[in-house]
Amino acid sequence: MLKWLRLTNTKTRQLRKSKGLLLVARRRYGARIRLGGDFAGYLRGVGAISGERTVEIAAPIGRCYDIAADLDSSPEWQGSLRSVDVLELDADGRPAVVETVSDAKVKTIRARLRFSFEPSTGIRWVQEEGDTKSLQGSWRFEDLGGDRTRATYALAVDPGRMLGMLLRGPAEGRVREHLLGGAAEGLKARAERP
Repeated sequence: MLKWLRLTNTKTRQLRKSKGLLLVARRRYGARIRLGGDFAGYLRGVGAISGERTVEIAAPIGRCYDIAADLDSSPEWQGSLRSVDVLELDADGRPAVVETVSDAKVKTIRARLRFSFEPSTGIRWVQEEGDTKSLQGSWRFEDLGGDRTRATYALAVDPGRMLGMLLRGPAEGRVREHLLGGAAEGLKARAERP
């Protein structure tokens, strides 16, 4: 049976310098690790991706909402989305549960998402199961008048420990830009197309 080892701040600093973090600690000390000091907070943030992207679109709010709500055609304009399979419809005939495959640059991610719709103003989704520990996102639409719309795409992903190790350093920024920018700019291009 493995013993617990409480790391002091001195050991924490040594481990942070070693770049291998938890794996190095387990190899070095041969024990499960109960993190002390500021190291625990440092590890919790590794790999988590969240953010939002807002674009102004030269199209009416109804058109923007309709494009975003048409999940079957989303892979055509949303850069990171590879495929969508609608598994269940709600009472109004809109997709309620959807299986998606997304390209997150470092890995292909599968997720089963549950959607909720607020006609013309927003769409929300939350992961029920999938390759990431958790995933939730939304579209929010604001009418700016004169057939202009402000669309905000928000995403929060906890990739979990294994995938999170791939999303450190510059890779995290590239993946965040790929996921957020691709959706927002894709919607803008699709909605403004004649």
